[in-house]
Amino acid sequence: MYIKQATVNNQVGLHARPATFFIQKANEFKSTIWVEKDEQRVNAKSLLGVLSLGIIKGSTIDLMKVGQPGVPYIEQYLADRLQPGDVLGFDGRTVRVSFLRSLERSLKDKGVAFVTDQDLVDEIW
Repeated sequence: MYIKQATVNNQVGLHARPATFFIQKANEFKSTIWVEKDEQRVNAKSLLGVLSLGIIKGSTIDLMKVGQPGVPYIEQYLADRLQPGDVLGFDGRTVRVSFLRSLERSLKDKGVAFVTDQDLVDEIW
């Protein structure tokens, strides 16, 4: 985990437009990024989360990047292990659309099918 403390110097803090730019930058990284202010931690890729912190000029925040060097991201891990024609299933209510799109892009050449409309937890209980 990498942690960096920063003081926000932007005149209007991190709301609306500045928060959008901040989130776009965070989304350039595949690792999980957290922003923390006053012991409240939110996903740095979530507009509502970042706005909920009320970050104004002069606020001190902690930025945390979580991810291990040399450990593949889930897209690469699955691309290396799934075979053509395999089916990847998960509960579509529990994942973000952007994650699904990322998986679809990384697995498109494999012909992997996705099942997202089943309650998989109920099936094993």
